[in-house]
Amino acid sequence: MSTIKQTRSPTNEVKLFVSGPYDKVKQICQEYCLQGLCVSLKKVDYVYTMGSEGGVEVTLINYPRFPSLEADLIAKGMELGQKITVGCHQGSFTMVTQLYTYFWSRREGL
Repeated sequence: MSTIKQTRSPTNEVKLFVSGPYDKVKQICQEYCLQGLCVSLKKVDYVYTMGSEGGVEVTLINYPRFPSLEADLIAKGMELGQKITVGCHQGSFTMVTQLYTYFWSRREGL
């Protein structure tokens, strides 16, 4: 009988919120994850004044099998969010961490 092994790491989670087609976001995430990362994806609907559009919530966690420092996870989230935003021809994305919510924009004046 095999022994079950257990490990743990501090809970750190980064969520990205970006508009764009799910399949394109998935493709960008798949390419980015080749360097050693795992993410989860959820289709979401964004509803705002005078409109709505589809998008994706991308979640990165501090996976105990391959632990990361919080700062490294945030840096990966920021880099992936920028790749998705540019690749999907969007103007911005939002990143939520344990302590802060970040807004990244390619638009002037923000």
